[in-house]
Amino acid sequence: MSTLKETFCWRKPLLFDSCSPLCIWLNVINVTVMSMLAIVDLLSSVIILTEMQGALAIDNNLTQWLVKSFFFASALMPLCSIHFAEKYGYKLALFLGNILFSIGAIGSGLATGFYVMIFFRSLAGVGGGIMMSISLNLINYTVPEKSRADAITAYTNLYFGFGIAVGVLLGGYIGQTLHWRYLFLMNLYLSLPTLLLTWILIPETEKKQIPRYNFFGFACLSLFFFALLMIVMEAKAPWNTMGWYSPFIKWCVVACFVTLGSYILNSLTSKHPLIHHELFKHLRFWIGCIGLIIVGFMVFGPTLVMVGYLESIYLYQRLTIGYLVSIVGFMYLLFGVATTVFANRIPPRVFILIGLPLIIISCFFNQGITIQSTPFQIGELLALRSIGIALVLGPLTVMALSPFDPKESQHAVSVLVFCRLMAATFGSAIVDLIIAERAPFHALTFGEQVNTYSARYQQYFQEINTQFTNVLGQGPALGPKQSTLFIIDWIQGQAYLAGLNDAFFILGWAISALLIIIIIMISIRIWRSRNLNKSFN
Repeated sequence: MSTLKETFCWRKPLLFDSCSPLCIWLNVINVTVMSMLAIVDLLSSVIILTEMQGALAIDNNLTQWLVKSFFFASALMPLCSIHFAEKYGYKLALFLGNILFSIGAIGSGLATGFYVMIFFRSLAGVGGGIMMSISLNLINYTVPEKSRADAITAYTNLYFGFGIAVGVLLGGYIGQTLHWRYLFLMNLYLSLPTLLLTWILIPETEKKQIPRYNFFGFACLSLFFFALLMIVMEAKAPWNTMGWYSPFIKWCVVACFVTLGSYILNSLTSKHPLIHHELFKHLRFWIGCIGLIIVGFMVFGPTLVMVGYLESIYLYQRLTIGYLVSIVGFMYLLFGVATTVFANRIPPRVFILIGLPLIIISCFFNQGITIQSTPFQIGELLALRSIGIALVLGPLTVMALSPFDPKESQHAVSVLVFCRLMAATFGSAIVDLIIAERAPFHALTFGEQVNTYSARYQQYFQEINTQFTNVLGQGPALGPKQSTLFIIDWIQGQAYLAGLNDAFFILGWAISALLIIIIIMISIRIWRSRNLNKSFN
């Protein structure tokens, strides 16, 4: 009979048989919930962003950093968490990631100022990035080969699809009915059980003797992306009156060149580069990385921007926004399962050739969205885009990893996760940049089309004036002024949506180029296989 110390031994706990099906699937559920916590925390905080801004007295230009700090910190973790896990153990890495995330979430719920909030959001992002990076590799290590595919499928679909849906719904409910701080503090109730289950369910992996980590390369690459993010986010910021020609942007450009040059020089001269060069010798890995960057951009970029304009332009309640945006998660969950079920019967390239056109169609059809669009019209485009992403995400990953041995693909997986998370970090920032560039042009165009002397305009103006004076109780002198401001806000809202449509138009052409490249690759591969068969015959 084992002692209490042996039962709760860190390296190999004896409370459960680690090889039993019950323990294996409890382990899968546990790491899935841990990864879901990071996704739920991130997306729910987007829904309550305006409440956080008001409570902490944050300027509009700084509000977006409450989300970007989490994204950026989590995106960098795949580059270092695997090294730490192989050297000290995957179980320890996952445990510490959960602790860091929990401290960051609780600190965010107790924060009283902007910089304190940024610190704890970044800390939560570090922990969340570690959990998302380690969980899949840990499942690959602990689950037997015969059940591994089902476990990975369940993990991917639940943590990503269900996590998005739960995150926006939870954020909408708490944002509308409770205090926003509850959203962060409630993470403690799920983090503690997952920490306990991690201790008693998962055996520690063997520690490996690996080369020294390239801290200089990691610092250079991190500073490069941070400087690039500052350029994208601050080039058209209200405070930056000189725009692209301001000294701040110029210095950020210089920092980008210096840090990128230092990273390239370090990679070429170091015996142990941060990212292995051998990975990029395969064209399929290149195309997979580019595809995941675009798909990651589509998943989070337009989605995060959508939450903002649904609240500010359409004036939807937070719970309504949660219902609408949850389509992304549920569609991914449903069609992500479908791609897995039929994966043995249908080649991955078929899903890619179906999913990418759906994304392209949704981008070009988004031109029809106006300030008068209904929730159904917005939802059907969102569903179409989400279905395309669900059909593409898994097969693109399979295509990118196909040149590598599954037992030696940890570094390739880390690069793919890094590409997806970094694209998510830049997604909404690039969309906002395109809108900032294009919205003034559209506002000027729409404003020039308004004929204040036309009979229809006079009638509409009188209807609004009557609403302000007779219904809302404005004075006769303020009624016309308020009516004019209302029409100006209406024009600016439509100009914002037109700028967003321009961003979708650009994305549509970018994805079309990716689709053409993939079709050419598939055609060349089929042509070579046919010629090879003819030579044998």
